[in-house]
Amino acid sequence: MPAAEPLYFHIASGPDTSWLSWDFHDSLVMPDWTGRVRVFPCILAYYLSRRFDSDEMTETLMRQKDGRAMRWWIGEEGQAKLTQVTGRVPRTNEYFNERQVEYVERAVSYRFNNNVALAELLMKTDGLELIYATPYDNYWGYDRDLRKGDNKLGEIIMAKRTRLLRGRK
Repeated sequence: MPAAEPLYFHIASGPDTSWLSWDFHDSLVMPDWTGRVRVFPCILAYYLSRRFDSDEMTETLMRQKDGRAMRWWIGEEGQAKLTQVTGRVPRTNEYFNERQVEYVERAVSYRFNNNVALAELLMKTDGLELIYATPYDNYWGYDRDLRKGDNKLGEIIMAKRTRLLRGRK
């Protein structure tokens, strides 16, 4: 890991680093679970939509304004509400848990391959460890006190930065 002070990011961290967060809205154009190209509002919407092989769930997630609302819909209450509205239980992607890192890697690649401005910002963080500071998820980031966590989102974004920098040379 780089020796410099880490760069902590979260959607609520302000404009200097919120663009790194997976719930930063930047119109991510990529294929959905059926292969149909859609405009997802953010990486989180794409990632969560992969949990369910359901057009209704995908459309519902894409209409939400923030990550908290998206997370509610994938919870038990949200699924029950969607079932009530559509008359169908959202079908769960049986491979989601084993492929979730792949889904986020794919979305991160799409984001930075298709947004030159964000790719440039990412490359300017060269030498910094990127840490997703979230109070919600020790797997994708670090906990509220920044003491523990797997920081998978930070690792995926740093790997993409490395590939971008290699491609620049």
